[in-house]
Amino acid sequence: METSNAKLKASNEELKSINEELKTSKEELQSLNEGLNTLNQKLLDKVKELERLNDDLTNCIGSTEIATLFLDTNLHLKRYTPRASGLFKLVPGDIGRPIANIVPIHHDGNLAAVVGEVLDNLRPREEEVQSGDRWYLRRVLPYRTGDNYIGGVVVTFTEITEYKGALQHLRESEERFRLLFEKSPLLLCEQDWSEVKTYLDGIGTPPQDTAAFFVSHPEALKECRAHIRITQTNEAIRTLFGPEKESGPTTMAAHCFGREASCGLIALLAAVARGEGTWNGESCVERASGDCTPVLVQWVVMPGHERQLERVLVALTDISMRKQLERKLEWREHRLRTIFDNAAEAIMVIDFQGRIQDLNQAAKDMFGFSAEQVIGRDADRLIRGDDAEGMIAPLITAFRRAGHAVGHEDLEWMGQRSDGTQFPLDVRISRIDHLALFVLLMRDLSEQRRLEQEVVNAATVEQERIGREIHDSLGQRLAALGMLVSSLETRLQRAGNRESEAAAELGKQLQETITEARALARGLAPLEIEPMALGTALGDLVDSETHATGITCRTHIPRLVAIGDALTATHLYRIAQEAVNNAVKHAGARHIDISLEADESRIHLCVVDDGRGLAAGWKAGLGVRIMCYRAKLIDGLLVIDQATEGGTRVCCSFPIHQNGSET
Repeated sequence: METSNAKLKASNEELKSINEELKTSKEELQSLNEGLNTLNQKLLDKVKELERLNDDLTNCIGSTEIATLFLDTNLHLKRYTPRASGLFKLVPGDIGRPIANIVPIHHDGNLAAVVGEVLDNLRPREEEVQSGDRWYLRRVLPYRTGDNYIGGVVVTFTEITEYKGALQHLRESEERFRLLFEKSPLLLCEQDWSEVKTYLDGIGTPPQDTAAFFVSHPEALKECRAHIRITQTNEAIRTLFGPEKESGPTTMAAHCFGREASCGLIALLAAVARGEGTWNGESCVERASGDCTPVLVQWVVMPGHERQLERVLVALTDISMRKQLERKLEWREHRLRTIFDNAAEAIMVIDFQGRIQDLNQAAKDMFGFSAEQVIGRDADRLIRGDDAEGMIAPLITAFRRAGHAVGHEDLEWMGQRSDGTQFPLDVRISRIDHLALFVLLMRDLSEQRRLEQEVVNAATVEQERIGREIHDSLGQRLAALGMLVSSLETRLQRAGNRESEAAAELGKQLQETITEARALARGLAPLEIEPMALGTALGDLVDSETHATGITCRTHIPRLVAIGDALTATHLYRIAQEAVNNAVKHAGARHIDISLEADESRIHLCVVDDGRGLAAGWKAGLGVRIMCYRAKLIDGLLVIDQATEGGTRVCCSFPIHQNGSET
């Protein structure tokens, strides 16, 4: 029993040990299961990542729109991009077919041979192939795995149709510009200035001192000229320098800036030292014959060569004809300037704003100013002075609005000399529209005014002499004759002779003749008219004309007008007297009105008649000219025109301050 019990205990212990081992195995299996789950999750993540990478690669290859074929080592199709199906008419069932059995739609019969060659020598191949009107760049490359194992071949087709078109256009454009460069009448060449640039950098002279350096160092200038290299030339420049076998590129470079072109070359070198990429200036080139030709230089650094100046385009324009024209123009300008400065008449040039642009020597002498003192200043300062109303600017404004491209106007103004004295000035102003200028031809009227005064004085003196002769001689003789006729009439009446009546009529006519002679004498030699008595004198003139001619004459003087001095009053009286005489003798007038009025600034004397008026193309006679002279002597303006209701209107107006006149 005890033995059985011991065996049972031993069996129980064994069972417990087995149970412990089973538990341990279970835990190990659970741990292994967890490891497998983790590994499985990692594998799932890797699969997803590979799927994502595959999608990315598929989209990347598809987005490039590059036709691509993937072949294995047996040259069987493994894969292709959507773009490739258009070139080879591929379908999914073509996977695994040999490339030799796939026929492209383009002319590419040697594709299989090229692919086999690349797979054998492992060297990529590139070729341009055409499919209809489309062009492709075919690249064949070995397919290398990550461990550098050759797994087949990759064939790509990149469309280059636009590139081919652009390349063709570029070639045509290059050919066209090459032809233009070669056949251009301009002197064109391409130069290499790299050695010159190196030389300038080696000098170490500041850019602002480069010009001064070369002026003081002619040997350095010669050295720079020798470093200029010509790389290309066109036909025109080769013709200028002679045959190339006689004038090679080096010789041409030496002659591009000849010995007489030092100033132009120095200016160009200074621009190069300042880092400028373009330069325009004048120079001269030496022909193969040794003659120098003036040229206009356009110097431009080609893009991308600004640092070393290896390529510089130089255009030379022959300006020999222009230089000849410039010399002719300079000579003509000198000639015209000489004529202008030596002209006897004073000439002044002003712009459309009334500013003085030029004046000749006669004008300088007339006004007493130098050119520096007046050029650029308003012409009104010479014409009227600072304290008087300007007249040029308003006149120019009106003249510009006239609409004439070229014209002239004759005027009379007052000039002012440098010492402040004023003098009468006759001005003819001409407009030159395309130059925006006015030309004033001026003449000092001082001497003419003096002569006019002498003429008027002489006429006045002669009139007064004739008046005195009529009064003193003819008047006395008529008076004596009148007394004799009166005595004769008395004797005939006493004798009872019938001729006494004829004698009486003769005495009456003789008395009227005496009256007319006295009136004529008073008109020719009136007493000096007092300033306050002009109105009275005009009234007497009206009464005399009415009595003598029977014409209706009236005066209109609404208020007393005081004239500043007796001389002015006398001139006004003479003007009115001449106007009345003209109306009676020449116009056939029946009514004459004389008015004397004053406004705020001027006094106006007007004589208006109802006669025949002014005839077409009438010209002023001696009497009218004397009237104008008298008006000018009192600084007045005489206007003769048609009256409003027919007839003639003569009006003289003058400033109210003239000689102290006032109302």
